[in-house]
Amino acid sequence: MRFWLTHGLLPLLVFLIAAYLFEITDWDIILSNQFFDVEKQSWIYKDTFWARDILHTAGRYLIAVIGIGSFTFWIASFQVDFLRAEKSIFLYIALTIGISTGLVGILKILTHHHCPYEFDLFGGPVPYVKLFDLELAIPKAGRCFPSAHASAGFSLFGFYFVMYKRNPRQRGLVFFVVMIVGTMFSLSQIARGAHFVSHNIWSAAICWFVALFAYKIMLKDGDNSEERFHEPKSQMLNSP
Repeated sequence: MRFWLTHGLLPLLVFLIAAYLFEITDWDIILSNQFFDVEKQSWIYKDTFWARDILHTAGRYLIAVIGIGSFTFWIASFQVDFLRAEKSIFLYIALTIGISTGLVGILKILTHHHCPYEFDLFGGPVPYVKLFDLELAIPKAGRCFPSAHASAGFSLFGFYFVMYKRNPRQRGLVFFVVMIVGTMFSLSQIARGAHFVSHNIWSAAICWFVALFAYKIMLKDGDNSEERFHEPKSQMLNSP
């Protein structure tokens, strides 16, 4: 029950509150305006090296390497003895990355929401609508919600749950690192006019809950690492 309260209910409440506040306010527009040059009608950081080449392009390749590498190690674990003990971990990481980014990619196709640079508020041809404003007809379907690039960074949430299982004392540090990576990936796309902040919040939530449920299905059964971690040393030494 404690696990679900801290890892399920609390994150869900935080996400719902954040999503609701962004829907009823103009925070998305206000924050995106910080990266838009009104006089030039252009995005200040759209083609900058740090946003386009480092955080977007290189970042995308980095996550792909981690995902493909994990899947490769999982296959190799059937033949390589020293990898066999980590077989479930390799598959878990590969699946959380693949499912998280894949699910966000599918939602981008289904939701038809546009990128900031496509809206008339930022020099684009499409009238601005909020995420759940279904009354205004959209001339051309967009594919910008949720944020795929943010999902790449936040898909690493799986490493948090690996540490929850293996070394609970380090899970906070891993969570912090993943949040930094996901936030930086999000910032690069916000600065380039490709996504609103709310798009990234949704991506983070999707990635978190994919990692959470995959953990419960794939890694949690038979594991009492957190409880064992806090056992007295005498008990741990006597345990098999």
